[in-house]
Amino acid sequence: MPRVTLAQTAFTGGELSPRVLGRTDMDRYQFGLKKCRNAHPVIHGGFKRRAGTLHAATATTSAASGSILVPFVQGRNQSWMIEFGDLTAKVYNADGTFSGVTLATPYTGATLSLLDWAQSDSTLWLFHPTVPTQRLQRLGSGTWVLSAAPFTQVPFSEVGFVAAASATLSAATVGVGRTLTAGAATFLASDVGRAVTYDAGIAVITGYTSTTVVTVEITRDFPSTSLPANAWTVDSSPQTTCTPSAKDPEGAAITLTLGAAGWRAADVGAIVRINGGLCRITGYSSGTVVNAVILKELTATVAAPALSWSLEPPIWSATYGYPRTGTIHQQRLVAAGNTKFPRTVWGSVLGEQLNFQLGTGDSDAFAFTIDGDDATPISYVSAGQDLVALTESGEYSMRSGVEKPITPTNVRIKPESGHGTAQVRPAQVNRETVFVQRAGRKVRAFGYRYDFDAYNSPDIAALAEHITYGGITALAYAQEPEQMLWGVRADGKLVSCTIDRDQQPSVIAWALHETDGTVDSLAIIPNGDREQAWVIVRRFVNGAYVRYIERLDDTFAPHLNDPSIVYGTTVDSGKVFDNPTGATTFSVPHLAGKTVDIVADGSKMPRKVVANDGTVTIERPGKRVLIGLPFSSYGTLLTPEVQTGFGSAQGQPARTGKTMMRFLDTIGAVVQNNAGNKQIVPFRQFGSDVLDAAPMPFTGLIDISLLGWERGDSEVTVYQDDPMPMHVLAVVRQHTING
Repeated sequence: MPRVTLAQTAFTGGELSPRVLGRTDMDRYQFGLKKCRNAHPVIHGGFKRRAGTLHAATATTSAASGSILVPFVQGRNQSWMIEFGDLTAKVYNADGTFSGVTLATPYTGATLSLLDWAQSDSTLWLFHPTVPTQRLQRLGSGTWVLSAAPFTQVPFSEVGFVAAASATLSAATVGVGRTLTAGAATFLASDVGRAVTYDAGIAVITGYTSTTVVTVEITRDFPSTSLPANAWTVDSSPQTTCTPSAKDPEGAAITLTLGAAGWRAADVGAIVRINGGLCRITGYSSGTVVNAVILKELTATVAAPALSWSLEPPIWSATYGYPRTGTIHQQRLVAAGNTKFPRTVWGSVLGEQLNFQLGTGDSDAFAFTIDGDDATPISYVSAGQDLVALTESGEYSMRSGVEKPITPTNVRIKPESGHGTAQVRPAQVNRETVFVQRAGRKVRAFGYRYDFDAYNSPDIAALAEHITYGGITALAYAQEPEQMLWGVRADGKLVSCTIDRDQQPSVIAWALHETDGTVDSLAIIPNGDREQAWVIVRRFVNGAYVRYIERLDDTFAPHLNDPSIVYGTTVDSGKVFDNPTGATTFSVPHLAGKTVDIVADGSKMPRKVVANDGTVTIERPGKRVLIGLPFSSYGTLLTPEVQTGFGSAQGQPARTGKTMMRFLDTIGAVVQNNAGNKQIVPFRQFGSDVLDAAPMPFTGLIDISLLGWERGDSEVTVYQDDPMPMHVLAVVRQHTING
């Protein structure tokens, strides 16, 4: 009957999937947990009770739409959280107070899930596929401005025009002499030679009869003879000569004259590429004459024949869609993926984030389209060591061919992996872009590997795949103080991954967190020496569903005059009340009708039910009182693997007898083995202090005796039901195996 003493000094494997609980040969098994609820491992090895949340405000929302949180960061002590709701946004200070700033927005609550953003200094760029790119600026204390980004030039391309009228073909099959009749004035004489496209159908205009009737040659069948309005396109540029009235200087006003009618009033704002230069149309005079301004000097004023010049309208528009995503990279604003060009990446002029005038110079704006075996759109772009484009079917890196920034003539686009991303905004974790794979379950860390000069994207949730059950809907990373990747699951539960892949062995420790409600949104901002996770939580309070903005906080000090003793917030949706003379009645109307935990001057008070008017009364006056929803934290250790004289201990009758646990700054805990034996851990130390004084956090070893035989299982659970801190550093078990 072998007896061994086993020490588990690290829990940095996190909660392991039931699928790997038989893998006692795996290193991570020795550092893992069977369960980790409302607690999380830390880089140093132990695991601790998670921070509770402090209530900030009721979210701006409605029954039909939700809200999302967007961070705005200018520095360690200059950060704000912005709640975007239905057509409105509210700005909150880092301490959870409302700044007093409310902004009108173009985003409805139903479309907020598609919002992406990127920040540069005091400007936040907001991207959405159906809304013009917005610019949010903080111009000073209390002065915020949100408006459509005033681009001096947006990208342009020779895409023709989308016809606003419906049309009818005399026949939908391949052949010459077909008639195309539009329901309103659409065609001009110089459209002869241009192609009409709809769905898979293609027809070339061969003759002009009137503004509503043209003759076409169908080269590929149309699905029907009916072409709906705003669905068919006349491609390329007018097929006639174009003559500029002058060739220079830049900024000069000129006219552009066609040999046959081809200009339309809708061409104002479009770019004309002619005689080696660029002009922007500023005014429409007639079908043959428009006014323009020179953007880039021309080489001559000679008439440019058809096909040697091009008419290129803006391609960020209601017709073609707006960029889906964006980032800041190498002093450029980078945007990507609209409806017309779902796999194109645009970069602004170097150092000019409002200017997307395309060119060939190193500092000019660029546009690159990702080629590949698939045609799935870009979901997100991210700036790391290289510019990274994540599509629905694969991941691409974009870098210059030599040691210099990306330029219009110097880029290498390389497919790196073929996993695809879900509609979840990725998080930047050190040098890696962490994204959710398209099915929503796998979480991959996309990063460059110097050892084989390529990118790699391993699934960092592979050994905890059950944690992502149902799919991940949000990610955010907090670097301080614990290096934690936070996520929201589709069922509204929080997940966390304590992560440091530079450690040897690497730390990837997942845990699951539950609260009385479901989490809708998640974001992180710095606040002093730490980064703070904010959430929007949907709770059922006083007979109705409400959404609250809350922030996880681990800095709560329970004694009004002694900030050196820190519990952290030990309740959810909590409120803190300070009264130097003490008080017994408190108002928490956001928790009306709920059972709450109460900590008064460091001591746990009996649980109370908040009255319908929001009041709660405690038995004695408290100077600093924390009131909020209770939650339990626990960690369950795995059955240890021991090699005995008769082989593995797995499946053998075993007993965990004497156990020693090393705690750090802990008050109260309960230890239970798999046989159901429990022991309350005694932390209160009696002495000269008043007996009813608040207990002090304990650090050190505690002896625990848990007896019981179980075949194949020898698990130990340590949990905290009270609103008190708990941090387990190590567990030493005296383990007896009966072979």
